[in-house]
Amino acid sequence: MTVTGTVAAAKDGNAVQARPPAERFELGEWRVDPAANRLVHAAEGEQSLEPRAMAVLLALCEAPGEVLSADALLVRCWGDALVEGGLGDNPVHKSINQLRRALGDSATAPRYIETIRKRGYRVIAPVRGGQGQARSGAWQGGSPFRGLQAFDTRHAEVFFGREQATQELLRSVTLQMERRHGLVLVLGPSGSGKTSLVSAGLIPALYREPLAGRGCLRSHCQLDLADLSGAVHGEAAQEGRTPVFALALAAALLDWETPEGEPLLAGFNAHDLARALGETPETVLAELRAALQRSAGTGQPYALLFIDRLEALFRPPLGEEAQREPALRLLQQLADSGSVLLVAACRNDYYPQLAQHPWLMRDKTQGGHLDLAPPSRAEIAQMVRLPARAAGLSFGVDPATQQRLDDLLCDAAAASPDALPLLQYTLEQLYQQRSPHGELSFAAYQALGGASGGMGGLEGVIAEQAEQLIRGLTPVQQAALPHVLSLLVLVGEDESSPVGGRRALWSELRSAAERELVRALVDARLLVSEHSTEFAREEPSFRVAHEALLRRWPRVTDWIAQHRQDLQTRARLRQQVQRWEQGGRAAEFLWPRGRQLQDALALRRQGLLALADGEQRFLDSCQR
Repeated sequence: MTVTGTVAAAKDGNAVQARPPAERFELGEWRVDPAANRLVHAAEGEQSLEPRAMAVLLALCEAPGEVLSADALLVRCWGDALVEGGLGDNPVHKSINQLRRALGDSATAPRYIETIRKRGYRVIAPVRGGQGQARSGAWQGGSPFRGLQAFDTRHAEVFFGREQATQELLRSVTLQMERRHGLVLVLGPSGSGKTSLVSAGLIPALYREPLAGRGCLRSHCQLDLADLSGAVHGEAAQEGRTPVFALALAAALLDWETPEGEPLLAGFNAHDLARALGETPETVLAELRAALQRSAGTGQPYALLFIDRLEALFRPPLGEEAQREPALRLLQQLADSGSVLLVAACRNDYYPQLAQHPWLMRDKTQGGHLDLAPPSRAEIAQMVRLPARAAGLSFGVDPATQQRLDDLLCDAAAASPDALPLLQYTLEQLYQQRSPHGELSFAAYQALGGASGGMGGLEGVIAEQAEQLIRGLTPVQQAALPHVLSLLVLVGEDESSPVGGRRALWSELRSAAERELVRALVDARLLVSEHSTEFAREEPSFRVAHEALLRRWPRVTDWIAQHRQDLQTRARLRQQVQRWEQGGRAAEFLWPRGRQLQDALALRRQGLLALADGEQRFLDSCQR
C-alpha cells in the first residue's frame, strides 16, 4: 500500500513523487484517515489535524525510516513559492510540533517522528496499509530477523518493506480466482524474497480478509520442489513405484486442515492419495470441495497450495519430461478446479523453460504473473528499521564518523538488490551480538567483517563468518568440505545453466569428519538440518540455508568454478540414469563406448564428486 500526499512532486532530490490521497492506514497504534484529516486511537480517541500537518505526515509515511529535509517537505506540502519567497522552514517545524502533540510523541524520546539533526525528520513507527492489521505490542518471538531463512506465516508481524508487492499479488490472486484460473506465478531472481512475500505477506493477508466475491481461505500448505532433489536418483522412477512428485505433493496436501484441525482430505495416507491423484484426480477434488463446503463460514471457501522453487521441475532430477509433464498436468487440474489457489514461486532465469508450457503462460498479461521488483531504498529502510523497532532494538553510531549503522546497512543493501539474504544474515548476526540494552553496534558489525568486502560490507560479513568457522576446524574436517559441497551443489548440463542447491541426506556422508563439518555449518546457520520424508520414510537431511551462500562465499564459488565441467558431467549422467530407470533398465538406454561414458568413468575414478548408487550401477552396466 502506498501512502502519499496530495501535492505535486518536488524538484528537490529528497522529495518523494506524490500521487492521489491515500486511503486509511495504520501508524503504530494510530489509524490515519487522510480524507478526514483525522487520527484515531483505540484508547486515546480522535485527534484532528490541519491539512498541512496531514500532508507532512503523509510525506513522511510514504517512506518510513527515510529522512526528509525541511526544504523537501516545504516544496512537497507548500509548493515552490514558499521556499523561493524565503519564509524559511518554520511552517514545517510548526506542523511537526502539531503532529507530535496529536500523537502524544516527544522530540527527546520519539516513538513516531524522529528529528535527525541538521538533516530533517523521519517516521520510525511501523506503517501499515489499509488492508493490514496494526501491530499491537512488542515482538516477543526472539530475533525479528531471519538470517538466510525465509519469513513464514509465524513471522508476519515483523515482515516489513513489501506492502506494495503484497497488494499487487493480492490483486493478481483476485483476478485469477474470478476467472477460475487459480494459478499465480511469482517470478524474480534468487534472493529477491519470493518465498517470504507469499508466506509472510500474501497468506496472512488472505486469512485476514476474504477475496472480493471469492470467499475465504480455509487452509494452506507448501511444497518446496528443491527438497525433492535430495531423492535417490531414479529410485522412485522405477516401474511400479509411486512418482516422486506425486508422493511429495500428496504429503503436502495432507497438511490441509479445517480451522478446527480436521484434515480436509481425511481417510488417505500419502501413498493412497498419490495414487488417487494420478488415477482419479476428479474424485479427490470432489472430496476436497465437499470438505471445504462443510467447513465454510461465509462465502466460497478455497484451499491454497504454495509451490516453492518451481524451477526444480526444469532441472535434474525432476527435469526429465516423463516426470515433469505429469507433474504439471496434475498442478493444472488443481488450479483449474475452482477449489484450489495455486501460487508458485520461480526464479526468473528459468523463464525460457516456463515459456515452453502454454498453461504456465496462459494468463501472463492478465494478472497470472507477478514480476517481483527489487525493493526501493525506502522499502529496504523498512526491512531494516521496523523489525528492530518492533523487537525493542536500536542501532549504534560510528563514533568516528557519526554515521548510523542502520543508514549504512540500508545503503549497502540498496547498492545491490541481490543483497537481501546477506542483509538478513548480517542483521541476525548483529542481533546475536546485541548489547544488554538491545543495541546493534558498529563495533559488532566491524568484528563480523562488515568493514571489508563487496556490497558495502554485507558480503564481507557472511564470507568472514564462514571463513572463521573453517579456520577453527581441524585439517581433516577442512578437507571434508569438497565432498560436502559435491552433495549440496547442482549444476545443469551446459555452461550457461544456473547454479542451484539440493537437499542431501546425512546418510550420504562418508566419515566422522564430514559429519562434524556439517554440524558446525548448521550451528553457524549456514546450513539447515531437517528431516526428509521422501518415499514416506523419514531421514535426517541438510541443505544450504540460502542459495546466496553458493554465490557469495568465495571459497565455494572458486570450488564451483574449478569443478564446473565435472559438475556438468555428473548432471548429464544423472539425466541418463533417469531415462535408464524409467525405461526398465533396458540396454538401449546405456551409453555406448565414447566421450560421454569416458568422462563419466573418469569422474568416478577421481572420486571428487559424490555419485549415487543408481549412477554407480548404470556405469557398471555400461562397461559389461
